[in-house]
Amino acid sequence: MKKLFTSIAVMAVALSAAAQDELYVSIAPVEGVDAGSEVTLTIGELTGTEPFSYRWENLAGEALSTEASLTLKVDAPTSVRLTVTDATEASVSTYADIDVYGGSADATFDDLGLAENSYRNGYADNVAGQTSKIYSGGFAFDNYYYPDWMYYSGFAASTLNTNDFVDYTEGQFKSVTAAGHESAGFGVLYANLWTGQFYITTLQSKEGSTVGGVYLCNDAYTYTAITKGDSHCQPFAEGDYHRVVFRGDDPDGQEVVFYLADFRDGKQDIVTDWTYCDLTPLGKVKKIEVTTESSNDGVPSYACLDDLSYTSASVSDIRVDNTNAPVEYFNLQGQRVATPAPGQVYIRRQGTEATKIRF
Repeated sequence: MKKLFTSIAVMAVALSAAAQDELYVSIAPVEGVDAGSEVTLTIGELTGTEPFSYRWENLAGEALSTEASLTLKVDAPTSVRLTVTDATEASVSTYADIDVYGGSADATFDDLGLAENSYRNGYADNVAGQTSKIYSGGFAFDNYYYPDWMYYSGFAASTLNTNDFVDYTEGQFKSVTAAGHESAGFGVLYANLWTGQFYITTLQSKEGSTVGGVYLCNDAYTYTAITKGDSHCQPFAEGDYHRVVFRGDDPDGQEVVFYLADFRDGKQDIVTDWTYCDLTPLGKVKKIEVTTESSNDGVPSYACLDDLSYTSASVSDIRVDNTNAPVEYFNLQGQRVATPAPGQVYIRRQGTEATKIRF
């Protein structure tokens, strides 16, 4: 019996040593900075067999440093890759995302360098289970990718230009319109809460900003499930719905709900074109939590988004005369209404001002 206990103890020590020798690296988190600032990136955790060599590079593959840390000046949101090689010649890579404040550009997803008819749902060589961000315009979008399973959740970006759903692999990255809103690129949300909540970070100002709105449409995978059903859900019937929910961190703001499919109360509405969703009710926000909700848990929890924008009222040193600006009305689901109905509640927007009214 004593020999058995000794053998178990030796095995435990050996397994512990093997775990310590497994190559793993992470980069210490960094706070967001203003444009033009210097940022120093350092290693947060590192295991493996010494000695180690290091290579920092930008997403174009250009070398930035071979030291254990990296200092660089940043003028816009950016990501860098760190690859570590140990004495056994094993290598592992991870990424650092640097939030840089001061940008006001729309998130068009055309600024990511994606090739035509392609998509990006994460970094294939990233350490499993580490989150990253996709930057477009003045916004950051959370992304989680598990390379071994080719699994992602949160936000992805796509330029796929067909809307047929043949299989899950590519079909999940297609919009029902076969394109973005007035351009090739668009974003895709997969709101699988198994990996946690997912957020959009506003990078116009550290103090938060007012987001004007975003264009939304159905994902090809979700549209197929809604109209034809699949192994997880039946085609939509009376009472069913699929919606996107936006929640900001302004305590005085209100959540925004947008229905991508609504079969309640005799309706059979399915969004098949890019449709504007007003997000000004969220208030002044630093982060926006985005998720989907459906009447059926089997509905694929996807949505496509594009041209997320700020209102000019978010910039404190700009004054706008709204007197002659056109007036637009939106329902409480964020959909533009051409002819408001008497007695109903709407969001009235004129220029950069938005108010809730009863028509």
